[in-house]
Amino acid sequence: CDDYLDVGRSAIGLRSSCVRCDVAEFRSYIAAGRLSDAVSIYQGPFLDGIYIRDSMFEDWSGAERRHLHDLYVGALETMARPSLGREKVARARQWVSADPLREQAHQVLIEALAETGSRDEAIRQFRLLKDLYSRELGEPVSAETLALMRSVERAQASAVPPLPQAEPRSPASPVLAVHPLVCLSDD
Repeated sequence: CDDYLDVGRSAIGLRSSCVRCDVAEFRSYIAAGRLSDAVSIYQGPFLDGIYIRDSMFEDWSGAERRHLHDLYVGALETMARPSLGREKVARARQWVSADPLREQAHQVLIEALAETGSRDEAIRQFRLLKDLYSRELGEPVSAETLALMRSVERAQASAVPPLPQAEPRSPASPVLAVHPLVCLSDD
């Protein structure tokens, strides 16, 4: 592209055919339902660290930042809920990381950890959430989260401990290795 600028009488802009815009790409992936692609290109808050002393700019960029973040969190939620196994754990962790005060994200993570047999980690995640809510919001977790935790603890208590591994049996015919004798003394 030779001419990146589109210059008119009242406006100057970039030619969209000449530049790649991650926000436009992100929005198109979201609109097309390509959530995994959208999540993979999301690089964090919109214009993070850029501040211009103009209230109109700050209002616009703040609203845009919140909207794009909400789209990102919504994509993570949509991807996490139906996932299974380790994929569900990974997606739920990503969701919790993006929105640490969203209780539903923690619930999905606790559930995923319990489903994959990581009940101790699920209990730790619950405690982390409980402490976070107490410290940041001054509120307890919901009754739904408490019920989920009780079911994890019941499953933990009723879990059958793994059987000890049996000692490996020696083969029916012993294996002998014959090494040549070497005299190491001066005699």
